[in-house]
Amino acid sequence: MVELKKAERKFPAFFIFLNSILFAIELLEVQTFWQKE
Repeated sequence: MVELKKAERKFPAFFIFLNSILFAIELLEVQTFWQKE
């Protein structure tokens, strides 16, 4: 966890990008789940 924090300080933009991708994937999964119901 400490290593991740160090990396986050070095590449903040990359981590923001990564988080937005993960968030988008979660949203897509939720949408497909609701469409199945």
